Amino acid sequence: MRARTALKMLPLCCCPLLLVACGGGSAASAKTEVLPADGADLGKAFHELVAALAAGDKVKAGNLLDPDHWHMDNKTPEFLQQFAEQSKDFVVTGGKRHGDVATVFLVNKQPYYASLTATRGAGGWRFDSPIPTGRGFGENARDCTEAPQRFPCAAASAPDAQVSGTVLSHRKGDPLSGAPKPEVFFDGVAVRMIDGESKKAKSTRVILAAKGIDPQALARVGDPDDLAQFVNYPVIQLSAAPDGKSGTLAYFDGFSRRTLELHDGLALDTTTPNRVRGKLKLDAKDVADFDIAFDLGTASECVDGGYECR
Repeated sequence: MRARTALKMLPLCCCPLLLVACGGGSAASAKTEVLPADGADLGKAFHELVAALAAGDKVKAGNLLDPDHWHMDNKTPEFLQQFAEQSKDFVVTGGKRHGDVATVFLVNKQPYYASLTATRGAGGWRFDSPIPTGRGFGENARDCTEAPQRFPCAAASAPDAQVSGTVLSHRKGDPLSGAPKPEVFFDGVAVRMIDGESKKAKSTRVILAAKGIDPQALARVGDPDDLAQFVNYPVIQLSAAPDGKSGTLAYFDGFSRRTLELHDGLALDTTTPNRVRGKLKLDAKDVADFDIAFDLGTASECVDGGYECR
């Protein structure tokens, strides 16, 4: 099982980038869709997983867990039952699906917002982990009546926002999870970062995720970087300059966080009001191979350099 390390801001570092040719190998065009409140068959699979863990049933639990992320070797019934204790109080609130990859959204009474991502194969959905992960934000979302443009007000992820493509980490393989495999990115949020005095746009902050972003949790996030920490991994934090071709990129794959200066491989179109369309297509040496297309709303804004979006 991969370590879930907290995201931290690192100093900017420069890494050589090799732009991948524009022809061929373009990002996938599948659409991200919203699941019903019960999570449909993904929500059903989650309840089946919790029941199998509670029964200490290694076979059934193993059939609902992705062997690339979780191994059942030497797991005792008592060990599995501990996971059921951590999951039994969660209620399914929906989810998002992108082809054969999907995320189920969960919440408990604290409230604690969590999720699990799964991949669908011939045998059905198989989750990346037996334990939902997330964070508590408190009960209240931001009051958007006074400042409707302030983030996270007016921020939207799928299906209004669409993200398609993959990222292949260049980190070396490890004994637990083996060589890295391409991660399917299918959700994201964009925010206009503005100057506090002039109110002019300074950059566009884009968060891209290899999982669905829960709208209930998004409504409680303080700033775009906070959203990236909630999404956890794999996640991309992109800060694009007004020219739409340069900026910085931070990528966290669950093992390490790398920050790059972008001079090639990024193309943004901001000609449509309150939208940003773009492509991130590059091979960053010793970091990852990025091939992602996105179409995101930018009606939400945040003062650049402020603590939370005030």
